[in-house]
Order: sequence, then C-alpha cells, then structure tokens
Amino acid sequence: MSLATINALGVTALVLSTLGFAGLFGYAHARRILGNGLWRAWAVSQPLWDAFFALIAGPLGWTTLDAGAATNEIDYWGGVALGALVMLPLYIALFRYGYRSQALWGLAERPPLSARTSP
Repeated sequence: MSLATINALGVTALVLSTLGFAGLFGYAHARRILGNGLWRAWAVSQPLWDAFFALIAGPLGWTTLDAGAATNEIDYWGGVALGALVMLPLYIALFRYGYRSQALWGLAERPPLSARTSP
C-alpha cells in the first residue's frame, strides 16, 4: 500500500484510534489525560467507530482494507472477528477509565450529608 491509496477515512481512523490508545495509556498508568467526560463518550464512540469501519466502510469499499482484498468472505469476516477480539481489552479499559476510575478523576463518592460534621 502506498501513501496515494490512503484516503480521508483511513486518516480519520488513524487519528481516532490514536485517541483511543491514549485513553488506554492513561488507564494503564493511572494518569489523567484530558477529562473523564471525553473518555465516557469515547468508551461508546470507539467500538461504534470500529464497527462502522469494519462492517460498513470495509464491505462498501470505502477503505483500502475492503472485503474484496480478502481471498474470500470467510477470511474477511474472520479478520473482523479477530480484530474485535483483539480490541476488546481497549474497549474495557476505556469504559473503566471513563466510568470506574472515579478516584483518579477526583470524583470519589462523598459521604452522605448526615455523616458530615456541621460547621
């Protein structure tokens, strides 16, 4: 594949995937990167983007990684299934980073009002 065959959708996929891997890095190293609202949205957006890329854009030939490049349909869909399996840890990490890392984001639950001391 040469640089001339890379289209806008492929560049978009690269940028968006890089953002997802930045979230994975932040989760793995317990570092705050950007805001947790972004990662909450991204926990949903990343799998949806990957599904669009593999299930719609690829078979329609909008990418350089289209279904016609595989030797047969089983090879293509097997690759899609394997890709989803490989990406599963990323999806879980993004979810946990955005929704379950409350202490990291300074959003740990506060005690109820009845348990707080009055001033």
